[in-house]
Amino acid sequence: MNVEERPQRWYTRWKYVVPLGLLVIIVIAGLLPVSHGPKSRDQVALDRAVDYFARNYNTTLGLVPETPGGHTYWLYSDNYLVSLALGRYSQGNQSTADFGLVLREALGGYLTTVPPAVAQNQYSALNSTAAYFACSADYTISWSGPGQGSAGNGSAVLRTTANDQSPSCASQNYADLLFLQAVHYHRAGDAALANSTYSQGAADYQGYGIVDLQNNGTALTDLAGNSYQTYKLALYVYATYCLGVQRSATDLAAAQTTLLHMQDNSTGGFYTSYAPSSVSIGSQRLTPTSGVNTETTALAALALELMINPTASC
Repeated sequence: MNVEERPQRWYTRWKYVVPLGLLVIIVIAGLLPVSHGPKSRDQVALDRAVDYFARNYNTTLGLVPETPGGHTYWLYSDNYLVSLALGRYSQGNQSTADFGLVLREALGGYLTTVPPAVAQNQYSALNSTAAYFACSADYTISWSGPGQGSAGNGSAVLRTTANDQSPSCASQNYADLLFLQAVHYHRAGDAALANSTYSQGAADYQGYGIVDLQNNGTALTDLAGNSYQTYKLALYVYATYCLGVQRSATDLAAAQTTLLHMQDNSTGGFYTSYAPSSVSIGSQRLTPTSGVNTETTALAALALELMINPTASC
């Protein structure tokens, strides 16, 4: 489905010119991220995730692609989540703050060209009182801009995901939606519903991964070719810290260790899925089964930020 194109181009507005120019200088100079003194394992991983965003940022479009070198750019959820992670980055680094500002402005500019219904996304629960937990649909956005047909080596495609379909998904056992609902109710001050939905999602954590409807309810000992989804693990860690739930120290430590293991040493991005294989983590043998992408990396970054600073607001 194509969303109606509007003639006004966000990138021609004067207010975007100065910050975008600054960002170009920042990325070219390779200033992201900067820190001093010894760093923890979690901080190193977070810094590398932020560096992934900077290295893959397209200065023409003002967005980060779905995958390194890719030509598809998602408003929701990828760039929304990246902007949120950058806004919460705790390094106190001005260049990173500028990066987040420019990305938010570019994202906002694109979103003004789409109907409100197509701007409804489940991840808005992480940063607002809005809640959209219906089933989702993906949309391609018709547009014209300086990067069309010239981003990288091929045409740039803008897409977005909206939760505007059947309401049935919110009541089913999808762990990601359950964790997001838990965060939403927590932010709304409803502790009972927050804890209830969190407990439903947490019950799907089977030691090293989430086993829910997307995994066809398969038992941990018999994945039958299915893979654990890294983004669901990241949301489990995020929701646990956000709600301040007292999980077993061993249980939470295992989840965090697995999450960190899913970071690619070369790109700093996080692999989207993993399964039992030849790489050992504790008593379980796991290995990535797919490449890295921006959505998973952004959610991992948000989880890392709460791991580093558990008292931060979410």
